Amino acid sequence: MKAPKRSGKFFELLMLLLMLLIWSCSATQVNPVQDAALRARIESIKKAAILKPDVQIVRKKYAGEFEPQLDEDQTVATLLEPLVVDQFTQLGLATSDAKLPPETGQIIQSAYDQIDYVTERKIEHPAMDAAFALGPELAATTRKLGAEAVVFVNLRAWARSGAGSATELALKTLLAMGTGIVISKEDSARALLVIVLVDGKTGEIIWWGHGFESWEMGIPDFGTEDLSNVVAKAFAQFPR
Repeated sequence: MKAPKRSGKFFELLMLLLMLLIWSCSATQVNPVQDAALRARIESIKKAAILKPDVQIVRKKYAGEFEPQLDEDQTVATLLEPLVVDQFTQLGLATSDAKLPPETGQIIQSAYDQIDYVTERKIEHPAMDAAFALGPELAATTRKLGAEAVVFVNLRAWARSGAGSATELALKTLLAMGTGIVISKEDSARALLVIVLVDGKTGEIIWWGHGFESWEMGIPDFGTEDLSNVVAKAFAQFPR
């Protein structure tokens, strides 16, 4: 399966998060492949290499513009990685940083793009077979790590800006007071975390988990507490 290149249009991110919200309300969040064979395979893994998380956060102004948060992306990625490492450690899986040469960056990013693409398809079609591989080119790259498995960590998040949210709330309150109309409240933020455990030799997906979080009130800073909650939701699906 080959994924299309990222368009860079953030409305696609918002649609993805909206679809997941609908899906999470209507579908069970239990991973259907918690069978003995899968558990045995995971238990046989002695070491997994954690790739640097791929984080994309956008914040919406009251006027409606979406702004990428490139500096925040890097900060959140730094906070997110040790939380994922800690979860795997608790599960008895040794981990290490995936230190790959710079020339492999395009291959890794292509794999992340493919994960984005398949995530969208899985959300649109929950019954879709999750079995697929990220390809021999990636496998050839990850074999250089000397790890039996590689972990991809993918976070997509959307939030209103603090000022925009406060202004909107004030306007809605005044409007409601003047008209008696109750205005429905939208989420202040949404976040989707996808964690993918990949066979380091073949590129085959071993396990796929996701965590989704939405905030009705307040604007998350996507600090350690916010990230811990969404990481815990993703690992709640890990076969035990």
